[in-house]
This record gives sequence, C-alpha cells and structure tokens, in this order.
Amino acid sequence: MANIIFTVNCVLPVFLVILIGYFLKRFGLMKQSFADNASDLVFWLFLPAMIFRQISAVDPSTLQGFEKTALVGGLSVTVHFLLLTVIFNKVIKDPLSRGAFIQGSFRCNYALIGVPLAINLFGSEGAVKSAVMLAVTMPFFNIYAVITLSLNSGNGEKISIPKMLLKILKNPYIIAIILGLIFSFFTIPVPEVIGKTLDYMASTATPLALLTIGAFLNVSDVKNNIKLALSASLIKTVAIPLICLPLVLLAGFRGTDLGVLFILYTAPASVTSFIMAKGMKSDASLAANIIVISTALSCFTVFIGVLLLKNFGFI
Repeated sequence: MANIIFTVNCVLPVFLVILIGYFLKRFGLMKQSFADNASDLVFWLFLPAMIFRQISAVDPSTLQGFEKTALVGGLSVTVHFLLLTVIFNKVIKDPLSRGAFIQGSFRCNYALIGVPLAINLFGSEGAVKSAVMLAVTMPFFNIYAVITLSLNSGNGEKISIPKMLLKILKNPYIIAIILGLIFSFFTIPVPEVIGKTLDYMASTATPLALLTIGAFLNVSDVKNNIKLALSASLIKTVAIPLICLPLVLLAGFRGTDLGVLFILYTAPASVTSFIMAKGMKSDASLAANIIVISTALSCFTVFIGVLLLKNFGFI
C-alpha cells in the first residue's frame, strides 16, 4: 500500500495538471494564443532557468558514474531510430505517414514530462540527472527527426544536418545545461539577486509547461489515422519499455539511474514532433494523434512501471 501511495503522489499530479490544461482550453478559460505564448516562455525562459539552477548548484562529484547511464540513454535512442526505420520503411507505404510514425515512435517528451517526473520521484538528484540525460538525448532526437522527416518529406524544404546542429547549439536547453555545468564545475557563485530571480522563473516552468501540453491536445482529431497513431503510441509507451527495461536491469542499473532511463523509455511523444512534422510537410495530423494517444497511455504505463520497480526495490 505504501508503494501505491508513493506512486500515486509522484506520477498522477503530472498528468492531472495536463488534464487541467486540456479542460481549461476546452471550456474557453485558456485561449490558444495564451497557450502558444506560454509554450514559448517555457521553452525560451522558464525551463532553461530551472535547468541552469539545478545543474549550477550540484557538486560534480555526485555525477560520477552517471556517464554510463547517459551513454546508454543516447545509444538507446539511436538503436530505436535505426530499428524503426528499417522495419517500417517497408511496412508503411505512404512516405508522409512513415516519417511522422517513426518520429512519434522514438522521440519522447523528456523535457516537459520526463524532468518533472524525475523530480517527483527522486528529488534534487533526479532533477540533475534528468537534466544531464536531456542534454545527451536531445541532439539525437533532433538529428534523427530531421533525417526521417527529410527522407520521407513532401514538397517542403529539407533541413540539412549542419543547420540542425547549429540549431541544437542555439537551443536554450543546451545553453542552460552548458552554463550550469560551467558554474558547477568551477564552483562559480550565482549572485543572490540573480539566483532569486531565476528561482521565481524556475518555479513557473513545470506547471505552465504541463498546462500548455494539455491545451495542445485535441482529442476530437484522434479518429484520423487511428491505427497508425495507436501503433506508434504502443511502440513508444509499451514495447520499448518492455524490451529495454529487462536489459538495463540485467546490466545492473538501479535507483535514480534506472529511473531516468525508465522515464526515457516510457515518456510520451514530444509536442515538438507535431511542430517539426508540420514544418517539414509531413503528416502533421498523425503526429498530433500520436501525441494525444501516447500521453494518455503513458499515464498508465508510467504508473504501473513505477509501482512495479518500487515494489521490487529497483528504485
């Protein structure tokens, strides 16, 4: 019973705030324009502030040994992408649907859902390690998304890998992580007035991010491409964790390190996948449906997974 209560307290609040965001938008209490602006603020300001504060305050010695976990995370994303590309290049005939399907099957919402989950489950240690995992996996997610959408694109402009690498280096999350690591490694103190200002912004990041995710969900469109969307969502939230978790358990991962990998495997499709699919003339409707279904499924898979891992003493 104690483990059930622990899991409920850690997992459900994240998805309840997403649900609140959905109903706020549905009943007209949150306008689409506000959701768009709030999403931009989270991306450019609030979440980078949170990531910087978490990393800059950490003792580098506490991250010793996490390199192996971060490497496994990056390799996992690479293997998922390659396998999905090989398998579904033959199975899905329509190139536009194929690109959106592959992207939605391997790219997860680690920044906006994974990091809050890690914080709820593991506190400050989870915050720091999930931020490092985000730094490692984000370039892989972006590069592989560009590759699959470019290879399966419509008539839109195809983005080159060098341009995407430049975009990654200019990404506010990456900048915040690099600055945080510099401040942490060289023990550079953050002036109190700046620290408090960043703390105010950081405290806004998680609730506002989750509310905007809910606002972007459109359940009424799920009926379109339901089979492909459901298949991609099941791959992302069920098949990948069922295959990968036994492997990392056998490899000896436990505690917070296992937790951040578990979240990487079970987190739903990224909202950014819709934006990229739309911008690169892929099947944006399918991308949106994958986000909706995978988010709904992850409510259950994350809950069950955390409960089982907690019961068996793995986390």
